[in-house]
Amino acid sequence: MAHSLVVETIDAHVRASFEHCPVLAEDDNGESPADLGPFLVVAYPYSRSEQETVGDGADFEEEGAFTLTLAVPRGFGVRQARSWLDGMAVTLRAKQIGPVWCAAPQPAVLDDDRSDQAYVRLIMAVPYRFLLEG
Repeated sequence: MAHSLVVETIDAHVRASFEHCPVLAEDDNGESPADLGPFLVVAYPYSRSEQETVGDGADFEEEGAFTLTLAVPRGFGVRQARSWLDGMAVTLRAKQIGPVWCAAPQPAVLDDDRSDQAYVRLIMAVPYRFLLEG
């Protein structure tokens, strides 16, 4: 589970930087917008922490990845959706955002789950590092 400072920092950055559609956090109600328009979900599926120093005030380094899942209505245009994620990647690539250092975002993967007849999803993973100082 990602540290709360990572979640707060990245959620705020994505909401401020992505203006194409609503941005939902992982703890939002999980429902798509009423208008069935596009939406972006930020989630934190993986992290691990290691102790970097010993003693009182030890430092810990967290490494993990967060995902940006862009859901667009079928027929919307996957190319347009990819360009939106490409623009978001520029704001994250090799950037320090507050206490979080983002590495190179991975290219978006298309999740064309045919059981969801309303949406196609593009998923981009972004590795990060975070140092929690004693």
